[in-house]
Amino acid sequence: MNEISFPPKPPPRKHSRLGIVSCIIAILVFLIVIGDIAIVLRLQKNPTVLQDFEVIDPVLTCLTAILAMAGLGLGIAAVVRKEKKGAFRYIGLIFNALFLLGIFGLYVINIALMRVAGG
Repeated sequence: MNEISFPPKPPPRKHSRLGIVSCIIAILVFLIVIGDIAIVLRLQKNPTVLQDFEVIDPVLTCLTAILAMAGLGLGIAAVVRKEKKGAFRYIGLIFNALFLLGIFGLYVINIALMRVAGG
């Protein structure tokens, strides 16, 4: 008899490792931002401790910016390489970009407030 042969199924596509790492970095940046906000709010309630820990906020902000830039770079690299699934790469790319825009916006607001206050 005449047998009908079907082409073999392509192997299932996996998620991009770069995209997964970008997404994990975005989650880590989010947790650092939440921790930074909690530390700042805690320090505002107890002003005597503020002098000892005044360096924590800028360090965490710089760490957040560096991690978000790394995550953004990995997200862009994952988007450029389209051979795998794309959910994680887009999530990581978008959230890392939003965190960077947020950090930049806070710096702009801080500089504007310092100028208005005469600092």
